[in-house]
Amino acid sequence: MNKKLFILLPSFYGGGTEKKVSYLIPFLKKHFQIKIITFEKDRDYAIDEDIISLTPLSGESNRFIKFLFFPIALFRFIRIIRNNPKNVVLSFLFRADIVNAISNLFYPHKMIMSIETNIILDFSMDDNPIKRYIFPLIARIIYRKANLILVVSKGVGKSIIEKFGISPKKVVRIYNGFDIDKISKMAKESLGDKYSAIFENPTIINIGRLGKQKGQEYLIRIFAKVVEQVPDVYLFIIGKGELLGKLKKISRDSGVANKVIFPGFVDNPYKYLSKGRLYVSTSLWEGFGNTLVEALSCGINIISSDCQFGPREIISPGTDPGLQIEKPEFSDYGILMPALNGGEFDSEEKVFQKERLWAEVIIEQLSKKSSIGVRMKLVKRAQDFSIEKIADRYVQVINSIFSF
Repeated sequence: MNKKLFILLPSFYGGGTEKKVSYLIPFLKKHFQIKIITFEKDRDYAIDEDIISLTPLSGESNRFIKFLFFPIALFRFIRIIRNNPKNVVLSFLFRADIVNAISNLFYPHKMIMSIETNIILDFSMDDNPIKRYIFPLIARIIYRKANLILVVSKGVGKSIIEKFGISPKKVVRIYNGFDIDKISKMAKESLGDKYSAIFENPTIINIGRLGKQKGQEYLIRIFAKVVEQVPDVYLFIIGKGELLGKLKKISRDSGVANKVIFPGFVDNPYKYLSKGRLYVSTSLWEGFGNTLVEALSCGINIISSDCQFGPREIISPGTDPGLQIEKPEFSDYGILMPALNGGEFDSEEKVFQKERLWAEVIIEQLSKKSSIGVRMKLVKRAQDFSIEKIADRYVQVINSIFSF
């Protein structure tokens, strides 16, 4: 096995991309000699392979500190890949894509870049002017230099082709893959913890980084309206991130602090998913929507924003991935709701009309319990994203690059 594949990503800090890569690694190492390299030292997911960390930082380190360490990470990465023009570097997420591209100027190699989110909205919705105005210019340059670009949904592929002027021949859509059997097994575990009593009541679950993208600020305000009609309901938000303090404040200001639970990052979210009443995603934008597939795997009913892009392709396959609705759409595998606008607001501000609409649909769905048939239908849909199917596609695409 002489095909050396470098896998480069910022860290294994509790995110959907990081989890996907952890699933892929056992399959890729059967076909390639892999070396895994990260910028930060986080290890939220179990990886059997050795991992090289380019800096001593963590995923929670300050943005400015990460910026200062960026040249160090770049220099160390260049030293690792030097003197082998046959190398293939597969990078995930924008910082890693930048290092992939710059290092290629010093030591040419084959570049595969994987775009994991709706990068156009990711930039435009950021408060940082550098990310909002400079990053799109950088993205246009580096992605046009890549040998191949992997995208996680049709919508993301179409958007970067149009925005960055990339040849459609270089863009390949590969949905994210999941270890469905492992998820199903973990979902059967009993809770046996301090949260067990909560799940004796109807519980709404949300999973995701506690950041602007996931729209949890809206979710808590929506939940406060739900509690007015369903007083025994709980909201269980799994994840960690920079908005934890703000989300707790919104919970207090909305009068539901005792009803909103923040367990942080958990090793097994599936045992909670399988015992919840509803999975609700209020994401303002996505690239794919990993947690929706995980929710399908656990047979829990789903309500998701019809944001760009990904949820529609998962919940309502066969429909136009660019479509966005203004009223609820009851689809084959869940309910799509009008996307929320991402504007800033104070905790005390009056609830928006869209939030009221979300609350009404959630209240209606909380009164329903899934039949075995419905749960089996959801789990069957999740099988379309099994890691075995997805990994085969990755191997095929990466091999095509080695043959260039």
